[in-house]
Amino acid sequence: MPIATLTTDWGTSDYYVAALKGRILSACPEICIVDISHEPSYLESIAQGAYQLRHAYPFFPKGSIHVVGVCSEAYPEEPFIAAEANGQLFICKNNGFLSLVLDDFVSATAIAPPAERAASFGMLHAVPPAVQQLLHGAPVGSLGEAITPKAFTQPQPIVRFDPTEIAAGQGVKPRVDAIVGHILHIDSHGNVITNITRELFYGSAHDRPYTILINSTRYSLSQVGSTYDSVSGGMPVAFFNAQDLLEIAVNQGNASHLYRLDSAGSITIKFQN
Repeated sequence: MPIATLTTDWGTSDYYVAALKGRILSACPEICIVDISHEPSYLESIAQGAYQLRHAYPFFPKGSIHVVGVCSEAYPEEPFIAAEANGQLFICKNNGFLSLVLDDFVSATAIAPPAERAASFGMLHAVPPAVQQLLHGAPVGSLGEAITPKAFTQPQPIVRFDPTEIAAGQGVKPRVDAIVGHILHIDSHGNVITNITRELFYGSAHDRPYTILINSTRYSLSQVGSTYDSVSGGMPVAFFNAQDLLEIAVNQGNASHLYRLDSAGSITIKFQN
């Protein structure tokens, strides 16, 4: 059975998601539609929605079509685009979203607009015909003209080196003094996922003691565990999750509430020299 997924920032209390599903099903009755997420915060929807799709799509069968309606009305001058990567197909507004999902995303096709363009809710008219064509085997390039996709730069952790070793001059490779990470996502349980990778952490630690500083220097943890139940109920824990990203959580609790964290917060790992 062919599959299409939906990732939007529309929520589920309005008719928008249902209307798009209905239009796709009317064009492609044989397709199975899977919801990935409709709840990214509007102000952070591109980063949050991309996080959700990036870590979900690899588990879908080859040939799946991933439809994205994130900030789709905020860029009226930009077309919807289609792209193929890793054996899967993607449809999205040309707003930089896909550059946060696909590492090897370099080209795309601008989907030709329908003859009668809508003043709003453009996805309802432009996307279902494109899904239908792709489902029936049309190559991505046949949907319109080639276009250079917009790109966002994913924020990277800030690595600070030991200033005393830097001052020692040439020939000395300074050790990492601290890593400052950004919050990529806060899930529905209040678990906080950062952009600090397992590789960066262990490549910098060199078996040194460290302190994990949360929300500036207000809170701290002294070790990385293995999962949520590395600690007893109600206690905080840091560990590397299935994506090898540092996660801050509370076993049977809500870390974002406990530490007063939001998407603008930071996590710092300070190494002892």
